[in-house]
Amino acid sequence: MEKKILLYYPAPSELSPKTGYLPLALLSMVGHLDKEGYKVIILNYDDENKKEKLLDGAKDAVCVGFSAMTGYQITDGLNAAKLIREKYSETKFVWGGSHPSILPEQTLQNPYVDIVVTGLNEKILYNLVSALFNKKDLSNIGGISYKINGKIKHNSPAPLEDINDSPRLPFHLVEPNRYIAPTEYGKRTISYYTSVGCPYKCGFCAISKMSNRGWKAFKTERVLLDLQFLKEKYNVDSVKIVDGDFFIDFTRAKKILRGIKKMGLKVAFMSLRADQAVKMDEELWELCRETIKGMVIGLESGKQEDLDLMQKGTTVEQNLESVRLAKKYNVEVILPLIIGLPKEGKKEQMRIEFNYMLDYLLELYNLSPKSRFFLFIFNPYPGTPLYEKSKILGFKEPNSLEEWANFSLHDSNIPWADPAIVKLVDELHFYYLTILNRVVNEKIKRMGFPFNPLLLPVDYIIKKTVLFRLKHKLFSFPIEANIFKKITYMIAKNEQ
Repeated sequence: MEKKILLYYPAPSELSPKTGYLPLALLSMVGHLDKEGYKVIILNYDDENKKEKLLDGAKDAVCVGFSAMTGYQITDGLNAAKLIREKYSETKFVWGGSHPSILPEQTLQNPYVDIVVTGLNEKILYNLVSALFNKKDLSNIGGISYKINGKIKHNSPAPLEDINDSPRLPFHLVEPNRYIAPTEYGKRTISYYTSVGCPYKCGFCAISKMSNRGWKAFKTERVLLDLQFLKEKYNVDSVKIVDGDFFIDFTRAKKILRGIKKMGLKVAFMSLRADQAVKMDEELWELCRETIKGMVIGLESGKQEDLDLMQKGTTVEQNLESVRLAKKYNVEVILPLIIGLPKEGKKEQMRIEFNYMLDYLLELYNLSPKSRFFLFIFNPYPGTPLYEKSKILGFKEPNSLEEWANFSLHDSNIPWADPAIVKLVDELHFYYLTILNRVVNEKIKRMGFPFNPLLLPVDYIIKKTVLFRLKHKLFSFPIEANIFKKITYMIAKNEQ
């Protein structure tokens, strides 16, 4: 056995981009192992010669780790595990990520899972790998579940610790330039996080369960040093901060944004709660306008009964006021909305909700036309309060890890979903809201002459048609959709 581990980041979906995602989930867990001299091999689903690299990395490794969310990432991870097990039958497989953390017992019932790391504490993996390498007992390692003598044992949870004790993210373990890409907010954008966990208890989200409603953040100095390092080492000009909630501490947020402004960096869209937005002062709003592309404010619904069912802890008036403030300070916002919550469990209810949500969407649009919108159909996620309520209303939960692998959060999995409404929501995503959200408009503007004078008037007419359809709820015979498809085809050809 060598002093090395192999970690594999499976494809999130069958349609995951070939360029891949920076595996922050894995990088965040191996800082101490790297510092202590372990050879850490990180493979991404998009790596060339992936099969050969998986087998080579697994040879004589202390263990092989997989990170998985619910859905296709499980499928890809299991396929990799099967490939390795065929050649190295004694290899220990360690699984982590949101799905194994929430359902460790069921996950461990799979023959390609030996140990599950639960939670967000980086020290768990370090302690586990050290014990496996030194052939020590696992019973005293907090935050893991494992098989022993044919039985499943669950150790006590590991608390979320101060993340400032962890080394800088070991970007050298991957090829960062592979994951630095042009975006709408910069020519060289990289992903980064400044905090983990979430103290809130939204009924559809699993982050608070994984962190036991804890929240830990890097100190301001640590964040700014990291960003300065990324700018100087990798020439990044923008960063995508993937925190679940960056704005819990306003004083910290201001200091970080001031530093980002001074460095000349730009930030992608960041998450913000409506009840936080209404408490932000003018200085913080101005800093957001100057440094951040925009804010994602999870309004979810315009009905207080829905917000209460979701345990959002926000009010309808806070939702509206947050949008008003964003408009006042000229900050672009993305506003996610949800229908299909587990209430009555009747399909007729979804059509009523859909019609109401279109009216609410237009109300928000009139309030702030620069807003972007996304409409989602609720999906039960294991470990959340609304998951249990969904089971009462007839949702049939998958009974194995393999069944969860076929569970897509992008599809409708609730029995009270109206197929006609599901189809309309898909059309909203791929057509109506794409127009309303100015995605095509911004791409046309970047195309320049001669496309601008030709396509911008057409885009304007289509947008007016979309607003008419949304207002009157008329979605039959979308003739303008063919024009839209031709425009998007021209844009794609121009971007090649």
